[in-house]
Amino acid sequence: MIPSLLRRAARILPHTIVRRDVHQRMHRRCHRQGTRGALDFAISRGLKAASIIDVGTELGTPAIWSRFPKAAQLLIEPRKECLPTLEQHARDAKARGVDVRIACVAAGDVEGTAEFQVAAKGESSSLLGPADQTTPTEKVQVPIRTIDNLLNEQPLPSPIFFKIDAEGYDLKVLQGAVETLPKCSLVMIEGTPRERQQGACKMSDLLNFMESRGWVVFDIIAPHHDDENMLDHFDLLFVPQGSPLLKASA
Repeated sequence: MIPSLLRRAARILPHTIVRRDVHQRMHRRCHRQGTRGALDFAISRGLKAASIIDVGTELGTPAIWSRFPKAAQLLIEPRKECLPTLEQHARDAKARGVDVRIACVAAGDVEGTAEFQVAAKGESSSLLGPADQTTPTEKVQVPIRTIDNLLNEQPLPSPIFFKIDAEGYDLKVLQGAVETLPKCSLVMIEGTPRERQQGACKMSDLLNFMESRGWVVFDIIAPHHDDENMLDHFDLLFVPQGSPLLKASA
């Protein structure tokens, strides 16, 4: 499954990059770097972000925030128990002159309300039910907002770093952000080879959607394995075709 995803990712990369170099670069950073190292590499190649949209932030993602310390932040997290930590972060950021907004909502492709399934492991909570129906969840009603509407109400400066961790709902989040995508410099999406939620989007659908919008895979990072050493999830970094990050080093 994973080799086929790597081949698929490499196939949609622009031809300005030598494919062998792409595989070597992915392999090196998957083994020696996590999110911080990968973002440092992208920044060294010219990645910029005036704002961060963090979908599914839970208690925060300092690995991203710390790389863009002056960037405005829109933090999206439907779980109310995460709010005290996020609000403290917002107060601390305000003291440094950084604008942090918190939206206690779920992101999707349409506006409304829906049943959110809170798992015992909070990071596995989702608008989708777990694939293993014996897994206990607490069901709560949450508002759903599209990223486009949130930004129409309160715009953010561009370019935007767009991170999505929606536990299988990632494609719906993207479909509600078609006006926002052209304002982004990088999109980071959690991927998994497994069906962890009922009705979760497939990796092939994510790749096809991003390709249709003019985005290509820049890197595959932060692989996580389960207790049996099977790949559980990883992060995909997308950049627009023509991004300076894709230009070969001199």
